[in-house]
Amino acid sequence: MEKAARKKKCVEKERKKERIMRIEKEKDKEVKAGNQDEKQHLSSKREYMPRPRARFIPISSFISRIHGLYF
Repeated sequence: MEKAARKKKCVEKERKKERIMRIEKEKDKEVKAGNQDEKQHLSSKREYMPRPRARFIPISSFISRIHGLYF
């Protein structure tokens, strides 16, 4: 009788652990799916707005632009 009760308890614990693990896996999948959606969203934005190329601007022209804005 005791053996059967102990075994039943053990089986219940294992099932509970498995259920918890399954729930955690599902949460991880949801998080990963969310991250992929964000990445796709960001990559689609990048396609529309390519990063401008950095080009050297002479300091004198930069100063004259600022001077033109403020004076």
